[in-house]
Amino acid sequence: MAKQKVLITNKMDFISLDTQNAKFVPFLASNAEDHPAQIVDVGTPTFVDGVRGKGIKHNRNYAYKWHSVTFPDDTKRIISFWFKPTAEDVEATGSNWRILASTRGDGYGTNYGFHAALYNGRLNVRVYGNAGSLDMYSQGTTGTSTYPYFMAEADKWHHFLLIYDEDGFYKVDVFVDGVRILYSGVNPHVRGFTRSFTIGDMLNSNGTISVNAFEGETDEVFFISGEAWTMDNRGNYYDDITNNRFVDYWTLPGSIQLPQYIKRTEIERDVPDGEPGETEIIIVEELVYSDQVVEWESKALDLDKPFDNYGRLQINYEAPQETTLRFFTKVSSDGTQWSVWEELRHDGVIISPSERFLKIKIQLSTGNLNKTPRVDEIQVLEYGTIERLPLVNQPLKLYKDLDTGLEYIGELMNAYDIIVEEEINGEDLLTFKVPINDPKRRELGAEPVELIAEISDRRYIIREAIDERSDDGKLYTTFKAEALFYELRDFKIPKLELEDATAFQAITEILKASVPASGWTLGLCEIPNTRKRDIKIEWKSVLMALREVLNIWGGELVFNSITKEVSFYQIYGADNGVRFYYNKNLKRIVRTVDTYELITRLYPQGKGNLDIKTVNEGIEYLEDLTWVNALELRNKIRVGHWKDEGYIYPSDLKEAAQLILEDISRPRIGYVVTVQDLSLLSGHEHESFNMGDYVYTVDNELLSSEIKSRIIRRQYNVREPWKTVVELAQSKRLLSDALRKAVDDKMEYLQTADLLDATDARQMTVFNYLLNSRAEQGINADWQQIGTGFTIANEGHSGEWSFKVDGNFGKTNRLIQRVYGVSHRNSYTISAAVGTEGQVVRGGTQGLEPFVGLKVVITYTDGTKEEQLLGIDDTTKN
Repeated sequence: MAKQKVLITNKMDFISLDTQNAKFVPFLASNAEDHPAQIVDVGTPTFVDGVRGKGIKHNRNYAYKWHSVTFPDDTKRIISFWFKPTAEDVEATGSNWRILASTRGDGYGTNYGFHAALYNGRLNVRVYGNAGSLDMYSQGTTGTSTYPYFMAEADKWHHFLLIYDEDGFYKVDVFVDGVRILYSGVNPHVRGFTRSFTIGDMLNSNGTISVNAFEGETDEVFFISGEAWTMDNRGNYYDDITNNRFVDYWTLPGSIQLPQYIKRTEIERDVPDGEPGETEIIIVEELVYSDQVVEWESKALDLDKPFDNYGRLQINYEAPQETTLRFFTKVSSDGTQWSVWEELRHDGVIISPSERFLKIKIQLSTGNLNKTPRVDEIQVLEYGTIERLPLVNQPLKLYKDLDTGLEYIGELMNAYDIIVEEEINGEDLLTFKVPINDPKRRELGAEPVELIAEISDRRYIIREAIDERSDDGKLYTTFKAEALFYELRDFKIPKLELEDATAFQAITEILKASVPASGWTLGLCEIPNTRKRDIKIEWKSVLMALREVLNIWGGELVFNSITKEVSFYQIYGADNGVRFYYNKNLKRIVRTVDTYELITRLYPQGKGNLDIKTVNEGIEYLEDLTWVNALELRNKIRVGHWKDEGYIYPSDLKEAAQLILEDISRPRIGYVVTVQDLSLLSGHEHESFNMGDYVYTVDNELLSSEIKSRIIRRQYNVREPWKTVVELAQSKRLLSDALRKAVDDKMEYLQTADLLDATDARQMTVFNYLLNSRAEQGINADWQQIGTGFTIANEGHSGEWSFKVDGNFGKTNRLIQRVYGVSHRNSYTISAAVGTEGQVVRGGTQGLEPFVGLKVVITYTDGTKEEQLLGIDDTTKN
């Protein structure tokens, strides 16, 4: 059962002060979203929109301070904050000074530390140390010497950055908006000191607001000790903030998502009521989500000790279509030296080695600026070692299943013929017998059903109790029980519809939607996130819904009736090299070979009667006669038909059909054997086997070679394990499994190659930027037509209509559509289905382009253009 180690769920858990490319741990930090408790307010703040989240408006009557802080004795320090002055601040109305941040004042008689202010709109920075002080002003007019020009602009956010580095070329280096404004090679020798650090004023000696208080806004205040940012560090932070490379943790407190910004686009349009041909440029503003890949990183999480077995992240999130979330972890044994980032497995299992300290990173991005992914909660779960407990000679216990919990009845000491019958993705039943005159049997009464029977790590619900007399006159009761997970038949799903979902999401939502709540949860899920499907359920039981997941996603369900967890494996079991030898642990063997479902010729069909003739030398079917030829059979051709309208490309249809035919053109081979479980005997512990395990059957007289098979069903005799019957089958995919692999392999290739979004690999597209691309609205305003040769035809490749063109030498026919605003993708796919009548021949008319096909013109932001020609094959190649 999983144990929660960490829960990240509220606003304070998600607040991240650093940015995607600038990581730091501040000594002091504050913004309006995270006002530390040790801060003292002087006056009442007004909250406004800041550079990210909320900022603070000072109004010349509010400041805040860290009171009497002892600053470490470091040779490197950073002060960073954002400020937005008003016109009065810049014009110095009422006073020449506006104090931004200072360690002066507040009752301390001597000056020490750092001070930043505006003087008539110019920047003034002072540094006080043991070796003296620096007093530097930016120049308020151009052309003056000493320091570069800087004058604060009213109603504009400026970034202030002071770097103090006694080992640097400049001991004091000051930047505004990423530009060096003030600097000095003189070292004031600022050592450790105790002062108040105030934002928005230099307070009077009694701690009240002074006449030099700031009116404007501040945000993102950091004092970092022991670190001096390099050129890259300071540039990264400024660029990340100005380009929205940070998470939004304020819009929905307790969640993170992409930040929004106002996108301004220049559009040329006709002047209203203007002259013909007269145009104007207007600015269109739109509130959109960031087009950047944004990262969130957790603080170091102390797990107290490494995971007992493995760890997993349980994440509550939403990722609409065209948005992406990726999760990573890294670990450390001491909290200082960290491993590399490892991407989380599709089921949330942590790939990083198990260590005491853990960090989590999330990448958020979107392909649609009107949508954002969102993360609401993260649980770090620890899973203990899964013990595959033996059944042999385990006690059989009974419980009453009451509202208050399980009530122990006792152990059935005299039970016999205890048989567990189970199969992969199928039944799990328990039967046993108890003498009627057994005291415990009499205690159970006349209707001993709906009790819980427990043996080893399994629980069953007793459904039947049958009193019988044997041939020799003995009276006994046969009990028949179903595994506890059968109770999921009693829990219903009124309605659930998921599109493009993973198996993990599907099972999670099914268990959440149960009426009433079932109490069952999802354990491990090994089905890859690349395997996305649709599922629709209406008034089905939870158990039927889980079986539907099996049909759609493939895999194997395993139920833990003690913890009430459902796990979803690709293949459940192990290969421990266990061998069944005849006359040792193998008592009886039956080998079955059947050809009931054998198909050697397959006709695949896609959407709109699509076939594979164009990619298969004109032949509309595939054949695999390998097995029937080897046996020289007369009836070689066994015909099958497979249709899937999700395929619109012949090459993909053929590839999937080949995988399917590879399996269904061979016979099914199975074995039923009676074996002895020797694993409890001394020296034979390695010979244990369980459901799903791979084993090797050795019978040199019946079989020509050692056969590797899998345990798919067994009847396990708990008291007499030498009577256990095991059914084995060689690994063989069903037609539906082969189909799934074809699709999933394609999706994994697309994700690895990053060619395009693989949301629907079968259709090879997620979003078509072309409007009316299948001529369903005729040649409408979406297309600009040059020439008169284009018409529409009432036939199409993936629809009922298409564009048709009749060409001739010396004649130009074009359909043109311009697509805007697509620069948020790394790659694009241009695709078209083309049908030709007769020969396509290019000829020569002087000055005209002899080209038939698709012409793609790409325009970049700097105005340069790139041209790509996708031609249709002809016969002349001129």
